[in-house]
Parts: sequence; C-alpha cells; structure tokens
Amino acid sequence: MFVRIYGPSRAPAKLAKCIGDAEEKYERLLKTLEPHLSKSYQRRCEEATREGGKLIGNPLGSWTIPRVIADEESFRAMCSNP
Repeated sequence: MFVRIYGPSRAPAKLAKCIGDAEEKYERLLKTLEPHLSKSYQRRCEEATREGGKLIGNPLGSWTIPRVIADEESFRAMCSNP
C-alpha cells in the first residue's frame, strides 16, 4: 500500500513515520491507564514478544523494514534462477 501511494523511494520512510506515530499514540494512551493495568499490559506485551523469538534491545522489540521490491516479476525470476 505504501509503495503504491508514495512510490518505492519514499515508501520506507513513510512507513517508518507511520509506525513511529502509532507507537507515540500507544505511549500516550498507555499513560492514561491506571498504573496496575499499565504494568500488567506492558508485562504481557513483553511476554508475547519473548514468545515470538530472541530479543535484542527494546523489550517490546523493534521494526525492520525490508527493501522495496518495485518489480515483483523480475524479483521472482531472479529468485527462481539461482
């Protein structure tokens, strides 16, 4: 969706901004919870993240945005012909 809207060169930065904005909103909303609910929720998020694999850095994980595949047909051809 981001590639179609913003093009392959701008899409990764726009996606990163969207994720950052969502994380900031999440933090603001988290602060509105009662402290015991906030801690319980954060603890469960950390558990769920650990269940998903190895963690390095932030206890809630981090994002890795892959490179854009602007020409899927060429990419598939390249991958199928080693």
